[in-house]
Amino acid sequence: MRLSKKITGIFATAVVSLAIGAGAVSAEEPSYPTRPVKVVVGFAPGGGTDTVARFVAEALGKLWKQSVVVENRPGAGGQIAEGYAAKANGDGYTLLADSASLTINPALRKSLPYKMSDFVPISLMSSSPYVLVINPQVQAKSVKELIALAKQKPGELSYASAGVGSSLHLAGELFKSMAGVDIVHVPYQGADGITDLISGRVQMAFAGLPQALPQIKAGKLVALGVSTPTRSPLLPDVPTIAEAGVPGFEVISWYGLLAPAKTPKPIVDKISADVATVLKDKDIKDRFLALGLEPVGTSSDEFAGHIKSEVEKWDGVVKKAGITAD
Repeated sequence: MRLSKKITGIFATAVVSLAIGAGAVSAEEPSYPTRPVKVVVGFAPGGGTDTVARFVAEALGKLWKQSVVVENRPGAGGQIAEGYAAKANGDGYTLLADSASLTINPALRKSLPYKMSDFVPISLMSSSPYVLVINPQVQAKSVKELIALAKQKPGELSYASAGVGSSLHLAGELFKSMAGVDIVHVPYQGADGITDLISGRVQMAFAGLPQALPQIKAGKLVALGVSTPTRSPLLPDVPTIAEAGVPGFEVISWYGLLAPAKTPKPIVDKISADVATVLKDKDIKDRFLALGLEPVGTSSDEFAGHIKSEVEKWDGVVKKAGITAD
């Protein structure tokens, strides 16, 4: 009997010890990743979202000593990839690289294959300005002069965009609203809008810095302002639109990383911290800056705040302009 009690006591002590040990392990940072990680992109290879995703995936793969693969699922303005990622397991092995379209689509469309609550933000990977550019024949040398010209000729000036509901379209609508001007929107597919702007078929556009910079340097387009709160180091002599005549104007081109909502917080925080680490690498920074992109690397909470602000802003712009993509 005594021996039985002694064995029972030893067993109980062992169980308690194992439980304490297990608790200690679970409290530590998870061992992640232990297998390949997939980053889903809702746009074709070679675009901005794809390029940023591949830069970061390559760097994370080296840091983690694990394969990080970019998978393109283009279509429906990013919705195919967003719907896929929203339904993926929340284990950290399926991530979503996305852009402003994620925060614009809810305002444009009645039905989406995802809800914003289906995702947990990980990190804002990069940002860059849009540039307000005009054809050199337009009789304006500043944002204020362009606004004055538009007010003199309501409905006669037109601006190009990459399509209805695109961030470039909504940047133009926000400018119209805040400047109090009537400018006609002309939607295009891809880079066709810049081609027509250079030829003079349209007079102005908001353009991505990587696309606009070569044309600006060649003298084919004139840059009047950048859409970010601060000037771009790539165009230091070009003022912000806010300082040039439209106070408070701000539109940022951005690329971020998200995960399915049920992804454990320790994994989200680890990925966020590691993204911030790789974006500090000089080689990565140089590759971003060469494309006119600023590497950022925020916390999950900071990126969540940015997304909330973007959703509210674009919802207001879409409603005021009466835009719909359905």
